[in-house]
Amino acid sequence: MKRKLIVALDSGTSEQQDAITNYIRNRGWRVWHWLADVWLLADVPASVSPKSLWSDLIAVPALESARGFVMTTGNDATYWGSIDGRCWDWMSEYWGIPDSIPPGLGSRRGSVTA
Repeated sequence: MKRKLIVALDSGTSEQQDAITNYIRNRGWRVWHWLADVWLLADVPASVSPKSLWSDLIAVPALESARGFVMTTGNDATYWGSIDGRCWDWMSEYWGIPDSIPPGLGSRRGSVTA
């Protein structure tokens, strides 16, 4: 079974952001990184816990002083927002379709359509 994780930094430097992105890509996990200090992961082995991933990340020299967290999310996670339209393809494929449009709202700016 695979899991989904969220990694977030508190005002990470470019070096720290690159270190996290490279760590994730070197493991072959699916990664969404459209916001500077946020990484959404998919296809992470179930044996990888938030604690073990954060411990591995802060063992990387560029991340020793990093402040942030790792958390899990389930298959029932919903999302919504206003970001570059190209990022929604990945979200739709690996995290499911966006939350439904609340009554009275006219558009889903930046989101994919189901």
